[in-house]
Amino acid sequence: TEFRVPPSLRGRVKFWMDIFGSYPSEVKIVHDRNHPEVVFGVIDLRPHFRTTSSLATAAYRSSQTERAIIRGLQARIKEAAGLSNTQLLTDFEKENLKQLIVASGGLDSTNVQRLLRHLRTQTGQRNYFVAGLERSQFLLPQIENIFRERGLPLGLTRIPFVESSFNPEAYSKVG
Repeated sequence: TEFRVPPSLRGRVKFWMDIFGSYPSEVKIVHDRNHPEVVFGVIDLRPHFRTTSSLATAAYRSSQTERAIIRGLQARIKEAAGLSNTQLLTDFEKENLKQLIVASGGLDSTNVQRLLRHLRTQTGQRNYFVAGLERSQFLLPQIENIFRERGLPLGLTRIPFVESSFNPEAYSKVG
């Protein structure tokens, strides 16, 4: 009742709720950058981390797997949109993929080319978010007191949940 989501944003909000609440960091969600609610699939990379003793090796294998899956999806999107003569898809798969392409903007060549450039993966955040909840137990009351003393909106105290998960070692990718 406190947080109403406009109908036009429901898909995007659900996407981010799933990212932070459902998927761990060893899972990548394949989606359209401009329409994150259009999810093409989920890449479960946990086997790489279970079967490899080196974190670096698991990360490398995960990266290779992710790239291969994206390339394969791009080929399938081209086929479903009629921009390729490959025969990778069954009729059922082609129809399902067409529906996703339409939801992402349409089957016209310009949109499909845009979609191919804007496919991306989003790493699940559930385990980081849970760790942030645990860390916040100590930090959040102190932060709230400081915000109250300075007359700042308490809602701003929740930003660390999505920015750093209250990790004091967190560092921005852009510095």
